[in-house]
Amino acid sequence: MKQITIFFTLIISLGFLLFSCSNNEPRPDLSDSVLIISPSILAPMNSTLAQVLTEEVEKRTSIEIKQAENWENKTVIALALSTDKELFGTEVPLREGTDLSEQKKEGFRLFYSNENGKKILWIVGADKRGILFGIGKFLRIAEMSEGTLKLPGETDIATSPEYAIRGHQFGYRNTANSWDAWTVEQFDQHFREQMIFGANSFENIPFQDGPPSVHMKISREEMNIALSRICEKYDAEYWIWTPASFDLKNKKPPTMHSTPMPPKPNPQGQRRAAQRECYRWWQLRRN
Repeated sequence: MKQITIFFTLIISLGFLLFSCSNNEPRPDLSDSVLIISPSILAPMNSTLAQVLTEEVEKRTSIEIKQAENWENKTVIALALSTDKELFGTEVPLREGTDLSEQKKEGFRLFYSNENGKKILWIVGADKRGILFGIGKFLRIAEMSEGTLKLPGETDIATSPEYAIRGHQFGYRNTANSWDAWTVEQFDQHFREQMIFGANSFENIPFQDGPPSVHMKISREEMNIALSRICEKYDAEYWIWTPASFDLKNKKPPTMHSTPMPPKPNPQGQRRAAQRECYRWWQLRRN
């Protein structure tokens, strides 16, 4: 009797499972999407957002997503700011409230809708970084294969960063184990992927160079300029780290009429002397 009860329990459970699966919404297919970008997203970030989304999708699917400025296509990925009321005549799906993630700095909402045969994935950001992080979230959850781009299911995700500064330190110099051999394009991809996963800042070490690496493709001066431009491209915070190789105790700064003292020779050579001079003139400008 016990065996019969277990058997019927298994049959009922299996039937319930099959019934549940058959009633699930299919995974939304975005393979035929076009991309619409709000005119409120200004250059150069509007181009960066389009480039990140279309290039990363194409790498994994061979699907080339085109940009559009109308809603004629049946499947659309729409990028908008949370301050936008409408996008080329279509109302942006804004939620009501005062403490919403997509209204907080760098926050976003990823929202899928399917109404009257029109499939739309909305990526709504509080600002341009928020939209970039929303694209990053989309790329991380999307199911991508050759010729296929799908969402894992009905999607409505809203989030904002917990910490204001999220990044890391780097330096194109002869102390790294890998990126002294990188090209500008490799650094661009590296920074892009950091941003896709939520980073927003980078600290460079441009002044401690030492002997150049035999693997460097270009000079450190050229690369440091390129790195700052990459940060500008992705709207990332960027600053430099340099050691204070002289006494920072409270001493009377030189007046505008004083003559700067010539740098004294030291074991580190002219680099530290240049740093001292930069600091002296920075003090002059402050006063």
